[in-house]
Amino acid sequence: MNCTSCGKQSPEESTFCAFCGTPLASGRSTGAPMSIPEPLASPSSASTQYGGFGARLGAFVIDIIIINMAGTVVVLPVSILLALILPGLGADGELAEIAGGIAGGLIGIAVSWLYEAAMLSSSRQATLGKQALGLMVIDLNGRRLSFGRATGRNFARYVSALTLLIGYLIQPFTAKRQTLHDMLAGTLVVKRPK
Repeated sequence: MNCTSCGKQSPEESTFCAFCGTPLASGRSTGAPMSIPEPLASPSSASTQYGGFGARLGAFVIDIIIINMAGTVVVLPVSILLALILPGLGADGELAEIAGGIAGGLIGIAVSWLYEAAMLSSSRQATLGKQALGLMVIDLNGRRLSFGRATGRNFARYVSALTLLIGYLIQPFTAKRQTLHDMLAGTLVVKRPK
């Protein structure tokens, strides 16, 4: 099916254009020929539907606040429980602190993973931060992410971070406005259709 915005061919079952993220008329071709507009002059033209760096950064900040609040609700009781149980098992205070720190870190990773993977694979296709800023995440065919792909994208974010954040900072300079973790997971962040 040809996209009415950029004119490029997308798979028949796609609901969004794999190249520009524009919603397609339907998931199935009607067989009627579609007019093809002029292609976009460049990926940075005003009609491009990719999520911008500022909007993505804002969404990230909102999501970090939400994840930290949720993580605190879970980590605090676990830390208190460990502080009460470990000394009774003969562990000294330093070991209890280390165990609490490790447990807190693992819980934080789990909360972040479950939040992002569940939200991106939901019908909203976006975390609360992305929803607030009018963004959504799709695969390269314009479809909703599976929980598995959303999980892969979440853990690929650590690769973007381990590159001294260069994996994030390349986003404005790539053709489809992808970060390194978007490229690794085969995803696009696009503006939500109005």
